[in-house]
Amino acid sequence: MKNTNKNRYLSFLIVILVVMNLGLTRAYAEESLPAEGTDSEEAPLTLEEKRAQAETRLRAQKKLRERAKARKEALQNEFKTKREALEEEFKKSREEIRKEIKDRAEIMHLEAKEKMAGLREALKSEKDSLKAKMKEARIVGREKALERFDKAVEKLEGQKEKIEALAEKLKAKVDLSKTSPFLETAEDKLTEAKEKVTEAYNLLSSSTEELTKEQRESLQTLSKAIQTALKDAHGALNDAAKSIRDAVLEKQKGIKAENSTENAE
Repeated sequence: MKNTNKNRYLSFLIVILVVMNLGLTRAYAEESLPAEGTDSEEAPLTLEEKRAQAETRLRAQKKLRERAKARKEALQNEFKTKREALEEEFKKSREEIRKEIKDRAEIMHLEAKEKMAGLREALKSEKDSLKAKMKEARIVGREKALERFDKAVEKLEGQKEKIEALAEKLKAKVDLSKTSPFLETAEDKLTEAKEKVTEAYNLLSSSTEELTKEQRESLQTLSKAIQTALKDAHGALNDAAKSIRDAVLEKQKGIKAENSTENAE
C-alpha cells in the first residue's frame, strides 16, 4: 500500500517537472524572438554593397553639380542677354542723340550761310558805289576765310565716310571693337567744328561794317577752337584707320598660326 502511494507520488512529481520544463523552454524561446514591430539587427554590408552605395551617392552628387552648373549658365545667359539688350538700346539712343545734334548743327550752318549771302543782296540798296565796293570786299574776304573752314570739315567728313565704309566691309571678318570709339570721337569733333564755324558765320554776317575789337577777339577764339576740333577729329580718324589695320594684321597672324599648327600635325 505504501509502495503504491509512493509510486503515484513520484509519477505526479515527474509530470509537474515536465510541465515546468516546457514552460521554461517556451519562455526562453519567446525572449529569444524579436519584439513585434521591430527590425532585427542588420547584417554587416559586403564590399560590393558598400561600393554600390558609394556609387549611388556619387551619382546623386554629380546630378546636383550638373543642375547647379546648368542653373548658373542659365542665369549667366539671361544676364548677358539683358546686358546686350540694354547696351543696344543705349547705343541706339546715343546714336539718335548724336544724329540730332549733327542735323541741328547742319541746319544752323546752312542758315548762317544764307545770312551771309543776304549781305550781298543788301549791297544792292547801297547808293554810294565806293562804300558798296568796300563792303563787298569785306564780304568776299569773310566768305573766303569761312570757306577754308568749310572745306577742312568736308575733307575730314569724306575721310570718315571712307573709313566707315571699310569698317562696314570688314566687321564680319575681323574684330573692330576698338574702331567704333575713334569714329564716334571724330564725328563729335567734326560736329563741334561745324558749330564753331556756324558761330563765325553768324558773327561775320551780322554786318558789313568793320569788325569791332571784341568781334575780332571772338573770331580769333572761334578760329582756335575750330582748328583744335579739326586737329582732334583728324587724330581720331588716324587712330580709327590704324585700329582697322591692326585688326587685319592680327587676323592674318592668327590664320598663319593655325596653318602652322595644322602642318605640324
